Amino acid sequence: MRVDQPLQIQRKCAKIRWENALIILGYRCRVIITFSWIDARLAHVQKYTDNLRNIFPTSTIIVVMVTAAFYFSMERSKEIILSPVVDILHRERDNGNISKGVMLFVMSNGGGFQLMTLRKLLLKDPSSVTSSQNPIALVCDSTPGDNALESAILSNAPNNPLIRLLVVPVIVLAYGVLYAVDFLAGNRPLFEELRSTYLEADILPSIGNPIDVKAAPRLYIYSKKDKMTLSKHVESHIKQATLLGLDVTVEVFSNTPHVAHARQDPDRYWGAVRNVWLRALQQVRSQL
Repeated sequence: MRVDQPLQIQRKCAKIRWENALIILGYRCRVIITFSWIDARLAHVQKYTDNLRNIFPTSTIIVVMVTAAFYFSMERSKEIILSPVVDILHRERDNGNISKGVMLFVMSNGGGFQLMTLRKLLLKDPSSVTSSQNPIALVCDSTPGDNALESAILSNAPNNPLIRLLVVPVIVLAYGVLYAVDFLAGNRPLFEELRSTYLEADILPSIGNPIDVKAAPRLYIYSKKDKMTLSKHVESHIKQATLLGLDVTVEVFSNTPHVAHARQDPDRYWGAVRNVWLRALQQVRSQL
């Protein structure tokens, strides 16, 4: 027997348990929206979508990728970028896939900003899908943070110290202009709105259950050593979500960098993703 054979047997048994659970509950996730971190490389994001495809082989996987310009864009520009996702959701509604469930896979605060924009579009879209008991799960990988200027610098400033010295003042100036414009327009601070969005029971308006706070389970995945999204900010948000009665599960890593947890322990990471989907199915069944 090879040394790694017991581990292979364990993984095979876990997969069988997962398949059996899906058969019993009767649903496979049919729509997955992946919101990548800002300036992500397609090759890196594809590693996540490949794993999602392996777990949910019949799903429609929507990948949203943006550059740093998205962070500083006006709301209308952001809505134009996310509007094709609304069109796809309408198509998936028409072919019956929405009723099988939606997973929101959010990576970093940049992914969260994309989700914020999508939610706003759904709130004001008169042709949005009808509200019903559709399974929904939210995966929050390395998000949310709680300091907009700090996040803007950490996300956009280059590592080279000399170039960084030149770029940081530009980022601060751009952030200041954006903050002033939002303030004058009556908009909420960006990170305040991000954290509030994650706490909405109706995380996907017109798609999920707008009343039951437990209808859309949340999975928080973060690290104690993340220098971009500090663990204290994620943990304070977890506490808020729990106090509101949301269905919350947590996977905390001790020493992984920002959005790198899946690389260190893929079995643990993707096992947590499977489990939050099963919780979403169980929530729907409990309401039937």
